[in-house]
Amino acid sequence: MGCAHLSGDNGLIRDTAKIHEPWRGPILIRGILRLLCLFCFLPLHFPAQAAISTLTQGYFIFSPENSPPTEEPEHWNPVTLPDNWNLSHPDRGGIGWYQFTFFLDRPSHDLWGIYLPRLSANAQVFVNGVLVGSGGRMVEPISLNSFRPLLFPVPGRLLHPGNNLLSIAILGYPNEMSGLESVQFGLFNELAPRLDHRYMLEVTTPITVCVLNISLALGLFLLWKHHRTKPLYLTLALGSLCSGIYTSSFFLTEIPVRHDLWLWFIYTLAMGFSYIILLVIHRFVRVKHPVLERWVGAYTLITPLLIALAGPSHYLKLFGYMGVSYGLISPYLFYLVILHRKTGDKIESLLLLIVLLVLAGIGIHDLDQMILPHRHLPNYYAYWAASSMGLVITLLVILRFDRTLNQYILLNSELNRMVEEKSRALASSYKEHLTLLTHTALLDEREHILRDLHDGLGGYLVSALALIDRMPLTTPALQKTLHTALDDLRLMADSIDNKNGDLSFLIASVRERLDLAMSACDITLHWQVTSSPQLPHPSPSRHVQLVRMIQEIFNNVAKHSRARHVNFILADSFLEIRDDGIGFDPRSQKTGRGLTNLRRRAAELDLILTIQSDHHGTLIRMEWRPATLLSTPDTET
Repeated sequence: MGCAHLSGDNGLIRDTAKIHEPWRGPILIRGILRLLCLFCFLPLHFPAQAAISTLTQGYFIFSPENSPPTEEPEHWNPVTLPDNWNLSHPDRGGIGWYQFTFFLDRPSHDLWGIYLPRLSANAQVFVNGVLVGSGGRMVEPISLNSFRPLLFPVPGRLLHPGNNLLSIAILGYPNEMSGLESVQFGLFNELAPRLDHRYMLEVTTPITVCVLNISLALGLFLLWKHHRTKPLYLTLALGSLCSGIYTSSFFLTEIPVRHDLWLWFIYTLAMGFSYIILLVIHRFVRVKHPVLERWVGAYTLITPLLIALAGPSHYLKLFGYMGVSYGLISPYLFYLVILHRKTGDKIESLLLLIVLLVLAGIGIHDLDQMILPHRHLPNYYAYWAASSMGLVITLLVILRFDRTLNQYILLNSELNRMVEEKSRALASSYKEHLTLLTHTALLDEREHILRDLHDGLGGYLVSALALIDRMPLTTPALQKTLHTALDDLRLMADSIDNKNGDLSFLIASVRERLDLAMSACDITLHWQVTSSPQLPHPSPSRHVQLVRMIQEIFNNVAKHSRARHVNFILADSFLEIRDDGIGFDPRSQKTGRGLTNLRRRAAELDLILTIQSDHHGTLIRMEWRPATLLSTPDTET
């Protein structure tokens, strides 16, 4: 395995490498130490570690050639890395060639590498005139490698003992901080960890931040789509989208347009992101300044168009000045957040204050890199600003949702409480209404009873008085009238006392009188009760009404039927009275008020009244719905 060393030469190839080697002391002491190490660690078979050379001294020339230029040495300019063209070659751009030499003391078959930690904007690497690696296209649209490290493998067969020539072509643009940061040469497997570490910081991290911001923008846009009344979600979605697209410039190599258009587009997005920060702060602290928002919005739209007219060579510095102008409103934003902390949500204010401090620090650093040329190439941290802003936006949205959820729970609890109160009030009102209905029903019941007393007992008493007035000595007729009045009074008392609503009990109380009435007319009464029926919605007045109907029917049988037998049948859902008399025509107009009263009372009691009569006798049937069906929900019709 060969080792790289510094070399000296009289021509173009000169001493161009600084090599980091172990400590150098006197030869005798070094030899003793090496022998001790050899004997102590020989069983472990540790491989020898080759030094990594950092090349800093070389030569530079602008040349459009596609291969290392062959100009005379006097045309080359000495250069010391890092080299920033804004300082060393103001207003210059194109393809610049760097040349370095490194020395090998013996032939090598190992895999070596050329590591470029930072450059702008693209590179090609030649070793001893042979192309060993390229960052991609060197013509528009170029492959952009301004923010990523490059490591190119160099096979050992391309190297030879002694001085070796390293040529690097850098594609750069005027006034864009183009150039080359440093060059490192060493074994490939020793340079790879350096590449991996820097790649993770400068490529993998921006990719992660970009994906998170784009995902956040999509989620916020969906939220806004479902909550159009909350423009804050749309503002946050646009901010996350601008941040995600801007962050993509840190890892994209194959850009879709010319470099100058891409640069203008990316920095316009960065300025738009700065404007959206103003809108976000206004929305979160609930401050309305439409005039300020309109003026800053117009400034954000118009200024990039004016910068485009200035030409690509001025983009970087002019956008930097535009960023400084946005920095002038930072104190105003800090004031709003601090004021909101005193009057509003303290956690939201603290998060906003932290992210504003982070954005201000990163903005100062990046604007310094954009405006003021430094010897080192610029190192931007805007993607960290994007990630911190995206993180804070996510936390703020979660806090808002948490607060909304808590408010929803409280409102739901309050609504349940109000519903319970209204339910109790409704139950109380229903109870009062039911009490009122019961009271009204009782009044109606009393009115019915009074009417029946007047029509029934009152009539009998009036008749008794009339008999006394006409025939003061005729006691049997008076006695009969008074007995009838007493029976009628007992009937109404029984109907009122019949709390269970059992028809068979009530009708049994009038059976004796019916038997006597029929016996007086030489009519045999056949009595058949098969169950204990109940009328629909039983009440004393309804029972009295039914008994009145039965009395009316038996009165008609006694007066007009000339029957010898009467069958009385009481079942669960009907009452039937059949005689074997001479009958009558139910459709005749000469039937009197008896049938009319029967039909009226049947309608009031919700009974189905059937009257059939011919010369063989008369059938009167009253049907009702059983009480057991009335007590259950209607499932049939």
